[in-house]
Amino acid sequence: MYEALTGAPPFTGNTFFETLAMHLDAPVPKFAGKGTSSDLAAMEPIVLRCLAKFPGDRYQTVEEVHDDIQKHFKHLIPQE
Repeated sequence: MYEALTGAPPFTGNTFFETLAMHLDAPVPKFAGKGTSSDLAAMEPIVLRCLAKFPGDRYQTVEEVHDDIQKHFKHLIPQE
């Protein structure tokens, strides 16, 4: 999701093991400066929560992700 929204993966090391270490230890980079629109930048808190280092800090179900997306973007969803 991060890469789809920003155009780049969150972590890119010089080697596989450097990238792996970044996934484990480095904070997830913010969207700022990644050329995202304001609507896509509004997804940042959702994406960062999905990528949280500690499982308890992440969404526990896909329904929670769906509900947050619906809540943040209901103005973009056509009403029937």
